[in-house]
Amino acid sequence: TDLMKQMQDRMLKAQYPSINKTDIENFLIPLPPIKEQQKIISEINKLEIQISEFKTLLKKIATEKNAALKKYL
Repeated sequence: TDLMKQMQDRMLKAQYPSINKTDIENFLIPLPPIKEQQKIISEINKLEIQISEFKTLLKKIATEKNAALKKYL
């Protein structure tokens, strides 16, 4: 059940095609199995932790840079 195909099937052949709310509510959206979803979430969580760690490191580096600039300039 390709989502784009479902949308195209619902759109009227008008100059400005549109889809109504009921059509959208009835679309079938394919999802991976729950185990695959859990694996994806786990990977995203790991990446979010890395992002947070890198943001902290960048702040520390910026502070050290400013300290070095004050000391030598």
